[in-house]
Amino acid sequence: MYSDAVKIVKRGTEWDDSEHKYGMYVLGEDVVVKGIDGTSVGDVWVDDSGSKFMMDRLTREDVAVIKANSTVGYRDEYYDTVLGDPHLRSLSRCVRQINVDSDTGTETMAAVSWVLVHLNYSVGLAGTIDTHMKKGLATRALTSLVIAYREYVSSQWNQIESSKGGSLNLRPYCYVLDSNIASRRLMVDKLGFARVANETFEWMGIR
Repeated sequence: MYSDAVKIVKRGTEWDDSEHKYGMYVLGEDVVVKGIDGTSVGDVWVDDSGSKFMMDRLTREDVAVIKANSTVGYRDEYYDTVLGDPHLRSLSRCVRQINVDSDTGTETMAAVSWVLVHLNYSVGLAGTIDTHMKKGLATRALTSLVIAYREYVSSQWNQIESSKGGSLNLRPYCYVLDSNIASRRLMVDKLGFARVANETFEWMGIR
């Protein structure tokens, strides 16, 4: 009976049985994450090279650039669901470069770094286009998201649970591929996430 059920599920399941192992990382309540200039939505700043940026939230129009710079093949429908949810979209962050046309003075903006919150409230899909790496943009985006995440959980989820006599105690967390050194450095060294010991995860998706 159980073997038959497994076979049925397997036919519609995408199981990654490769060496792609993920660690789970959690940001402890005692870790202080301070906002800096450029971490609030709407903040504008200029870096040392003279490039101008603004902190924003992701929109459906950003999906193409995210997909072009990601190794994870999420379907368009998934992005529609995540960015269509008002709470999840409000937690997403996107650094946009502001470009000014020298002839007309018209400003245009392009997404150059981003991070979002998945349906399970894990933090993920942090990315930066190649030409803007090593500028601290991903750290700004993640810092902004984490501050918003904590505020949202404190004011919404945990408050509701407290009224019922308990606390959900949800904290920012993420899954990082063991071989993804850059993401581990971002989460651990820059923000203070800590890996959950003795736990390794693999992905399973349903078609």
